[in-house]
Amino acid sequence: MSSTLGVCITNCVQCKQMYGHYFEGKTCGDTCVASNGMLVPDCNNPGTIGNYLKRLYRK
Repeated sequence: MSSTLGVCITNCVQCKQMYGHYFEGKTCGDTCVASNGMLVPDCNNPGTIGNYLKRLYRK
């Protein structure tokens, strides 16, 4: 496992812990593996995790 891939997966886990069921951790991890760790999510940067956050809908 490359260093960047490890960081990417670790960040996905951290974001999942922060955002709970609103964060799609599996999708984040799959993207890390597919990009070979090049798309590293930052839990404090919406631009890097926006695709993994579930939206809230009001009815």
